[in-house]
Amino acid sequence: MKQFHTIGQRHHWSGEAEVRRGGSLIAALVCRVFGFPPTATRIPVTVKIEENGSVETWHRRFGQRIFVSTLTVKGVPGSGVLRERFGAFSFDIELSLKGRELCFPVIRARFLGIPLPGWLLPTSDTRETEEDGHFIFDVALSLLMVGPLVHYSGWLQPISATTQS
Repeated sequence: MKQFHTIGQRHHWSGEAEVRRGGSLIAALVCRVFGFPPTATRIPVTVKIEENGSVETWHRRFGQRIFVSTLTVKGVPGSGVLRERFGAFSFDIELSLKGRELCFPVIRARFLGIPLPGWLLPTSDTRETEEDGHFIFDVALSLLMVGPLVHYSGWLQPISATTQS
C-alpha cells in the first residue's frame, strides 16, 4: 500500500476487478455522470497516477471505460483529509487506518463549490490493503435515498514506477 501512495513517483498499475452497479435509474445516471464502469466480472483494470506538485491525477481504466479524478491534501499536510474532484463535484475524504486497511469515508461534498446537504452526501465504504505484493481495493458507493450506486473491487500490481525529475 505504501508503494501505491509514495509521493514523487509516477505509477502505472494493472490488475483485475469485479464491478456491480446499483439497479435504479438514478444510480445509472450518477454512474454515467462520474464515468463509473458497467457491471462486469474479471474486467481488466489499469491505474495511472501522475503527480504535479501537490495534485495527483488518477486515470482509472476498467475495460474500455476511463474515469479520471484529481486528489489534493485538504488543509494541513498530514491532517488525513483529501479532496477528490470529479469535474464540478468535489468530495472531502477522511483517511483512517483500521488494522491493516486504509479506509476512505466521505465527510463532505460540494457541487461547483457549493456544499451539498447531508442527504446528498454519498456513503463511501472504501478500503485498501496490500496482500502478497498486490494492492487490494474495495470501493462501495451509495446514496441515502437511492441505495447502491457502484461497488468495484479487485487487485493491482505495479507495471512501472519511475521517479519524477
